[in-house]
Amino acid sequence: YRILASFGVSPCDCPICNKRMRFYDIVYPKYGSMREYLKNKILEGTREKLEEALEIYSIAKGIVYDRINPTSR
Repeated sequence: YRILASFGVSPCDCPICNKRMRFYDIVYPKYGSMREYLKNKILEGTREKLEEALEIYSIAKGIVYDRINPTSR
């Protein structure tokens, strides 16, 4: 809050209605939205884990219902 201390103006207050503004996103012209970048990165990691969990679940379900015979390596 150096701006508030230096100039006496809060950068978080709306100049039109004087209500507190919310921070939503940082957008760089060259790279795009940081919010979208982080969202895609999180979803990509989650999607891989979900696919692995579904594969393990389907194998376990097949073993339980005698569709797959378990083998030891």
